[in-house]
Amino acid sequence: ATSLVIEKAFKYPSTETLSTWLISTVSAFFAILAIGEINIILMSYPFTILMMDGGVVLAILLGRNRLVKLNLHS
Repeated sequence: ATSLVIEKAFKYPSTETLSTWLISTVSAFFAILAIGEINIILMSYPFTILMMDGGVVLAILLGRNRLVKLNLHS
């Protein structure tokens, strides 16, 4: 399901709130740090959230950049 959000965020970046996804990404990063030891089982869920939400953040930023470039060339 996240792949659909990433696609939509790239095509229509104004439909997603960057701050919400960024906060979620940062919180997943800190959740990984809070584990305190390298444990794949414990790290798997926050790592998945980090990658998925980070992908949405990246898609929003790339989508915004794409729109700026399209508007400059119009």
